[in-house]
Amino acid sequence: MYKTIVMAYDGSQAGQRALLDCQEIAQWSRAQLHLVAVMPPPVALIAGEAWAYSPTAESEDKAHFQT
Repeated sequence: MYKTIVMAYDGSQAGQRALLDCQEIAQWSRAQLHLVAVMPPPVALIAGEAWAYSPTAESEDKAHFQT
């Protein structure tokens, strides 16, 4: 039996299905389910100097993934 399940969750459809499966397994085995929100790095880190860094966009993304 599982005692603890840790799942990296990105909000995608595949991630939502996996979350439901993990939830079912956690209920069946009475395990604790911990979610780790996964978000892409800021665009500035990927693109280098091609785009300007926007702290507003990053904070909006962070808020979205926290919900």
